[in-house]
Amino acid sequence: MFLISDIQKNYNLGEPILLKEIVDSFSNTKKEPSIRQELGRLVEKNELIKAGRGIYVLPEKSITGKYKKPDFDSIIQKKYFQANDKKSGYYAGLTALNNLGISFQVPNIKEITTNKESSRKREVVINNRNIILRRPRVNINNNNANTLQFLDIITIFEKYSDIDKFEALNKIISYYKNKNVTMDNINKYIKYYPAKTSKKIMEYKIYNEFTQI
Repeated sequence: MFLISDIQKNYNLGEPILLKEIVDSFSNTKKEPSIRQELGRLVEKNELIKAGRGIYVLPEKSITGKYKKPDFDSIIQKKYFQANDKKSGYYAGLTALNNLGISFQVPNIKEITTNKESSRKREVVINNRNIILRRPRVNINNNNANTLQFLDIITIFEKYSDIDKFEALNKIISYYKNKNVTMDNINKYIKYYPAKTSKKIMEYKIYNEFTQI
């Protein structure tokens, strides 16, 4: 049986911890079923918070003495956006459009595209909040994540934009120009998207806005 001190040595208060990380840390001395049982006991004693399936957080108290709610975005980043220090996901759909200021709708359910999802669309609960997970059209990595998110947004922005479409387009282009999206990368991945995406690239002369490499 491991102690909470073993976890506290490696993680900060409020920091998300994945079950896999703990299992890997104790793989030489303990089997996964016993690790799960011990984690359950720590949760019962409020020494750990279970924020979702396979996600734990060391509880952190506020100045009032109450436990802080685990940070939702930190959990999402750890669970779905990174894998072995490599990019594996990003916000999608209305969530991405809202982040860019193109849609004023604040979605109750955040949408995420991630390599860690095999379904076309699935809804799960993380930290008492529902999120929608989608598998990517092509495996996400450090080199293509911004390009894939850009193409996702170009595909849907007209339908959900709350501002003039050309103003929206300028926002999209300005943002992704600073994210190392190039026309070469766009051409490399456009084949994974519907024909309407290519049509928009041509119609709005987006190819003039991004450099070749």
